[in-house]
Amino acid sequence: MKDSTRLGGHSFRRTWRFSPMPDGRPQPVGWTIMKTLMDALKSDEYKDRLNIKLNSAVKGFLGSEENGVLGVLSESSGEMEEIRADAVVLASGGTLRS
Repeated sequence: MKDSTRLGGHSFRRTWRFSPMPDGRPQPVGWTIMKTLMDALKSDEYKDRLNIKLNSAVKGFLGSEENGVLGVLSESSGEMEEIRADAVVLASGGTLRS
């Protein structure tokens, strides 16, 4: 990203954007970032180390005060699952299409 712009009520340029495509259309920033990230995470480099769960809800954390978080209790399609992990990343952004 090398172009900046003003959006909404900004009083100065503070939002970075990708340069327009060759045909002049703007590049969708969020979609481009997410597609790049998902493509990398789905690559062979991560296939044995990463499990991405979509359409799932975290119902609780597994662990204790002395051991910290050791995983999550997840619900997907009405079924509960304990997922244990060395690391837990909690991403609570938009849920409209997850």
